[in-house]
Amino acid sequence: MAFLPDLERWARQLTTQPSDAKDLVQETYRRALEAHQQFHPGSDLRAWLGCILRNLHRDRLRRSWREISMGGDDVCVFAAPTPEPRPLWAMVSDEELDRALVALAPVYRTPYVLHTVHGRSYSEIAKQIGIPSGTIGSRIHRARALLRRYLVSGGEEGREDGAGAGARGRRAGRPPRTVPVNKMETGA
Repeated sequence: MAFLPDLERWARQLTTQPSDAKDLVQETYRRALEAHQQFHPGSDLRAWLGCILRNLHRDRLRRSWREISMGGDDVCVFAAPTPEPRPLWAMVSDEELDRALVALAPVYRTPYVLHTVHGRSYSEIAKQIGIPSGTIGSRIHRARALLRRYLVSGGEEGREDGAGAGARGRRAGRPPRTVPVNKMETGA
């Protein structure tokens, strides 16, 4: 009981209500009596009691963050949130992705594969293919959009060969510049 004033002061610093501080000190002494065999003679009893008090307070805080007091004795405990459904991209199989890449026009597939699979930079791809690096960025962006559309539709979108929606930025009737497959394969 010699450390009672110190423990009460520490408990008041940790809690906002004086009654909670008294409960915390009382529970600290109860736990100390139950675990007296764990105390090592010759060590600092005040520090040991302080650790018990601090750990008890942390335990109470952990418990209380899940509960909200509704006033009086009513307590409302919230259930754990429902788990989020898996994102669509996590449910795409390797085979589906392979089919989507094959359906992608080479003009989009080549920069996309070189960047995502082989880890090449836009400037490296631009040098290899012989087009500006800004165009590489546009084609990779377009490839991602086409792959997403293909995978979401379940492959019903068909093969994207660069015609239609992709022709907005080009002069009418002019096909997109194709990339020779042999440059991609040889790494030239």
